[in-house]
Amino acid sequence: MQKASFEKVWKITARDRNFKLQFYPSLGYLIVLLFVMLFKKDSNPVEIMENLGSGKYYLILIYVPLWIVYTCVYVIPYNDNYEASWFYKSAPIRQPGQIIIGGLKALIVKFYLPLFIFFFGVSLYFWGYSIIDDFIYGLLNSMMLFIIINLVGGLYIPFSLKPDLKKQAGKFIKVLFQSLATGLLIGVHYFLLKIDYLILIVTPVVAFGTYLVYNKLRKISWNKINF
Repeated sequence: MQKASFEKVWKITARDRNFKLQFYPSLGYLIVLLFVMLFKKDSNPVEIMENLGSGKYYLILIYVPLWIVYTCVYVIPYNDNYEASWFYKSAPIRQPGQIIIGGLKALIVKFYLPLFIFFFGVSLYFWGYSIIDDFIYGLLNSMMLFIIINLVGGLYIPFSLKPDLKKQAGKFIKVLFQSLATGLLIGVHYFLLKIDYLILIVTPVVAFGTYLVYNKLRKISWNKINF
């Protein structure tokens, strides 16, 4: 069922006009957010670029791609052809969490990972191989946060709800709060770097936490799904 959900979300996000109209403008916000975080008020852009390799700016590159999935998670439940979701209710599916996970994986592979990998390459160029463990830790952090967003932000089957501008506008307000969560992740990551090898110690803990929330989402029952 994960595979079927993955393929459905992949195809619909490629051709659905409403999804594109709501999602792709967020990429513009992402660029603005990146520049605001890198080039703060009264800072000298030339000086920042010259000294880029001596700072911790790669932490911003690790976590900024989160914004993409934040937007996707709140857009993907809605579709003009929402009536087709009756299939999920009638099919003998015991764990609807598998459907949600399949859709989430499609969003991560299609939209998040390409940008994450690009920023990883940029960071390797400026900061060298020493940042590899930071990107592994950041990736696990991000995966866990993606799942938590689904768990606490409302459980929806992909493309199963009728478009509702009022509800969707309310969802975008939550994105702003999750931007604060991104800032918190960057702050915690920065603190961990102050103690040698602490990232290496904490990474397995985050990996285990990601596994736990993944299993929790996978085992979600139908009575917790919003239709």
